[in-house]
Amino acid sequence: MYKKDPTEYVPHFIAVTIILALSSLFMPFIVLPLIQDTVFHSIPFWFFMAPVSSYFITGGLFLYAALIAGVMAYVQFHIGGKKLQKTAAIIVALLPFWIGGYLVIHQYVYFNDQGIYKNEFFSLDETEYTWDTVDEAVYYMYNDKGTMRVDSLELVYGDGSVLTFDYNRDISSHRGAIQRTLQDNGVEIQRIKKTE
Repeated sequence: MYKKDPTEYVPHFIAVTIILALSSLFMPFIVLPLIQDTVFHSIPFWFFMAPVSSYFITGGLFLYAALIAGVMAYVQFHIGGKKLQKTAAIIVALLPFWIGGYLVIHQYVYFNDQGIYKNEFFSLDETEYTWDTVDEAVYYMYNDKGTMRVDSLELVYGDGSVLTFDYNRDISSHRGAIQRTLQDNGVEIQRIKKTE
């Protein structure tokens, strides 16, 4: 029976390396929201967002996978060895990729009627910040050519914790719901001009 030469796979590994490296620039913006939407679709929320760092980490994971594919090409071409040893090495090398992938998928913030729920990158537990424990809410404003615009929303809680969110499209489109919910809990949103 004809046995394939291991070096025949080298062009495939090189192609995968190039594709993964180039994909690291744009795929995080497609893959991360798609996976998070699939995993967390049953949670009732006003909006769900991943921090910007999640997208950078996802891009880094794509680069790491590209590196592994490149190393596999090198190993196939230059180093002999049993197939079982190579497979075990690949599995061990991909372990950080899978762990990082799991952690980045579970790094999020979402707002709903009960409060704000946040999960940090190195945390496996979601932290709940309920609306009824907010002591103070502040919109930090800035002057944009004579027009006052909101820069960020800061919420101070009774336990001393502070959450700050950049004023993005999600916060802006749910501004009414956030203000109404805070007012229902006796919190007026202050507007403070940021000092330059």
